[in-house]
Amino acid sequence: MAYFFCICYNKNMLLNEKKVELLSPAGDFDCIRAAINAGADAIYTGSKYGMRAFAKSAVEDKIIDSIKLCHKYGKKIYITLNSLIKDRELEDAVKYAGILMNAGADAFIVSDIGLFSVLKNEYKNAKFHASTQMNITTDISIKNLGTLGFDKFILARELTLKEIEYIRKNTDKKLECFIHGSMCYSYSGFCYLSSFLGGNSGNRGRCKGPCRLKYKYKNVDGYILSMKDMCSVYEIKKLIDIGIDSFKIEGRMRSATYVAGVVSIYRKIIDDILNGKTLSKEILNNSISELKEFYDKGGFTNYFSEEKDIMVQVVDRNNKKKNEELIKNVKDKYIQNNKKIILKCKIVIKLNEYVEAEIKKLNGDRVIRIKSKSIKPEEAKTTPIKASDVIRQFKKTGNTDYEFECIDVDMEDNVFIPISDINKFRREVLDNDFS
Repeated sequence: MAYFFCICYNKNMLLNEKKVELLSPAGDFDCIRAAINAGADAIYTGSKYGMRAFAKSAVEDKIIDSIKLCHKYGKKIYITLNSLIKDRELEDAVKYAGILMNAGADAFIVSDIGLFSVLKNEYKNAKFHASTQMNITTDISIKNLGTLGFDKFILARELTLKEIEYIRKNTDKKLECFIHGSMCYSYSGFCYLSSFLGGNSGNRGRCKGPCRLKYKYKNVDGYILSMKDMCSVYEIKKLIDIGIDSFKIEGRMRSATYVAGVVSIYRKIIDDILNGKTLSKEILNNSISELKEFYDKGGFTNYFSEEKDIMVQVVDRNNKKKNEELIKNVKDKYIQNNKKIILKCKIVIKLNEYVEAEIKKLNGDRVIRIKSKSIKPEEAKTTPIKASDVIRQFKKTGNTDYEFECIDVDMEDNVFIPISDINKFRREVLDNDFS
């Protein structure tokens, strides 16, 4: 006799066929968790050859755990190898990339054409994204780089919406653009101020950010070189309509709270747009106000516009009073509570046969069959086990990353299994990798 319990909800069924990737930064393992919980589709993180040498790198300390965690949740993870490589580093960089690839990295973000050519030759199946450090500003650049074997192209942050639209119309390659975060006072990645002042080259990922400091010029005393952050809340629909494939948030040096807050806001905006919802000016302005709570350098600027607002911070942001309730809600929702992976389960319980389970993710097709090596039901001498007992115990997934929303119990009549054995089998099932 079969029993069935199911509360299934597929959010993706609401979305139209147009799909865009929301790409989150992650400077450490906590940020990866925050990005996943908040709804990122993919994560990019650093390496010892990335452009954020001072960021804690998720893959440096927990390379296997980081990649496994992303894949467990069906998320992609891209590794930055986008600093300029010196001759003496090339051999190590290539070996290092091999370790990352074998661990399952989905793509490498590269800017050094020499490193790229060696990696492309060494690792035939690797995917490569042309870094924004390559300053891709034309469709001709994409065409030429495409012939070399790049798979995705991260557009320069200095482009206007009109320029991005022109590039999109003239290439069928995958395009990625930044939608939120810090901007460089100079041309992205080519500022030498940090190098001149302290020997820390921005082209080697070691920029100390001297533009973020206070300066005095004539009667002005303030952050006169510190650029306001980019914010694209009002441009998201236009970028979707243009056909941008991936939306990138900047911030591998920032906290898990920043990641969770910013990702969750853009996640909702993107989903609402894809669902055909019209977002009012009030809704978008509220989103901007919330985004300021996670990081605010004197407001945001629309860098996609051909007519720019004031782009420097000037004012001191340290005196701003934070919305502690909003911050707390984000921490409670996306940092303290990990997102659950929803599973469908069929449990087969037959007399004198080892208990079996068939598991698959709610939105997946891959079925994993698990058979207990020790739990075998017997004929009930008094009270047989009920399907409701099995369902109740299987729903107790506790602090694991999983949650059962569909449980089908195919059970013969008059069988008995101790509750402790059902719990044991549940643990055996959840010990498996469903990525």
